Amino acid sequence: MLVAKSGRQALSIVHEQSVDLILLDVVMPELDGFSVMKQLKSNVNSQNIPVIFITGLESSKDETYGFELGAVDYIHKPFNSSVVLARVSSQLKIIQQRNDLQQLSEELKQASEAKGMFLANMSHEIRTPLTTIIGYAESMLSQNIPKNEWTDAVNIIDNSGKHLLSLVNNILDFSKIEAGELSIELIDVELDSLLQQVHVICEQQAHKKHLNIHWRFNGKIPRRIKTDPTRLKQILINLISNGIKFTEQGSVTIVVSALNEQLHFEIKDTGIGIPNDKLSSLFNSFTQVDNSTSRKYGGTGLGLSISCRLAKELGGQIAVESQVNEGSTFSVFIDLINQAPGETFDQLNSDTNHQASQQTQQVFKGKVLIAEDHPENRQLFSLNLSALGFEVNAVDNGEKAVQACISDDYQLVLLDIQMPVMNGIEAQQLIRSCGLDMPIIALTANVMKDEIDSYLAAGFTDHLAKPLDQEQLLTKLNKYCDNDVSTQQDVAIPQHLLDELRQKFKQSFAQYTIELQTAVKQRDTKTLASLAHKFQGAAKSFGFTEEAKVAELLERYIQDSNNNISQTSQQLINLLNNE
Repeated sequence: MLVAKSGRQALSIVHEQSVDLILLDVVMPELDGFSVMKQLKSNVNSQNIPVIFITGLESSKDETYGFELGAVDYIHKPFNSSVVLARVSSQLKIIQQRNDLQQLSEELKQASEAKGMFLANMSHEIRTPLTTIIGYAESMLSQNIPKNEWTDAVNIIDNSGKHLLSLVNNILDFSKIEAGELSIELIDVELDSLLQQVHVICEQQAHKKHLNIHWRFNGKIPRRIKTDPTRLKQILINLISNGIKFTEQGSVTIVVSALNEQLHFEIKDTGIGIPNDKLSSLFNSFTQVDNSTSRKYGGTGLGLSISCRLAKELGGQIAVESQVNEGSTFSVFIDLINQAPGETFDQLNSDTNHQASQQTQQVFKGKVLIAEDHPENRQLFSLNLSALGFEVNAVDNGEKAVQACISDDYQLVLLDIQMPVMNGIEAQQLIRSCGLDMPIIALTANVMKDEIDSYLAAGFTDHLAKPLDQEQLLTKLNKYCDNDVSTQQDVAIPQHLLDELRQKFKQSFAQYTIELQTAVKQRDTKTLASLAHKFQGAAKSFGFTEEAKVAELLERYIQDSNNNISQTSQQLINLLNNE
């Protein structure tokens, strides 16, 4: 508490020191309280300091004048100490609330700016691979690229499509985390095999930049652990990829240790490093080191935030140390749960590329049923499974699927959820009511946790998301089907068949546009929702990413009775007409 004996001294103190609240006597020598108040309010540094007048005057006119000058309260002499304390306490609380609101406002402003930058980055990140995909696809269709170069062009399209899918997955993961719906599945995992998969994926990225990836193991590492393999791979791939992205010369080294019931990974790069003042905000959502980083290296600012949250879900954390122009070290800790004693390893299998190649050459045996109402999607799924060795029967609605299951034996059944005549949920229930217990997988473009949980609760054995991810498909097939290890064959789908399917799907846009326009005109939201759902799955499968996104948005708007239904429908129609 500071005390002044005159108005001038009070002004001097306020000018030199920070003051939260002023108790100001009205009657003082040289400069009265009203004059002091005027000077306080005329100075930008003091004009917002609350002032309580102290007075023995009983004039209501003086009191009114004081309030007009900006006083927040009056205390009358003689003092009642409890009243004085109450009024001062009240004003201090108001001051604290005001400061909290100002801080919150600043935080919201910073968050808004970060999200604005995120949206700008995301737009750039999406448009870049889309430009590549559309450019190469149109050049191939118009025969501007010689056919002997089509394989390279398709590889470029495939890589760009996978990059787009990773962006979408990041956004979905972030939304699940924010909603508290992120699912973690702890299962027994062969850690050496998981790390080999991570190495193969990241080595391709490093090779393009002429960088090396080194693995070091401190002591013996448990071979079998219990964790979520998908999430652990996601963390490691993200951090190693970041190290490669921000390194122009040198290498990325991963050091693996098992310490104090935790698994420890150190990802060390020799890249550009991170300034000390940026380290504290590095794991915030939508945040990158600076705008120039986004422009030069790309990225959305979600990867580290998601990885940090995933590490916490696995019982650990992520830390970082860095020196500008020398490199960064990201440390990942996760809990070691139920590791099998005695089974350890201290190096990766040197033949990882061969193992990865063998995985893509898996051949299965048995008969599979697919129920999918979209014709091009149905053909694409059939080609995928036939190439893997299955005998495939494909039907276009749930009723036919039930009939097929009754009349024949299937090792696996894939049911689309939304189909005409009978949907996937009804078909699955009828199949089960007939006493059939083969695995039945829900095939769906819906990937939110509550939707997936509802399918599992309805009796489905598992689910697969559209578009089909080859690695996820193989994981499910290995889980539920017999692998014919005695046979090896080329499982690649001929490119000309994929091209024909995509072209057939594109040719259906005209009829689809007519159906959309009719549903909008008749305000038939049920048909509109069905059209949007049916279209988006196939659009994702054949690389029409922007159209799929708008169709997905349209379906959600219909479910939420949003006023943007007509506008979004027209947006989708315009996209189709421009194809």
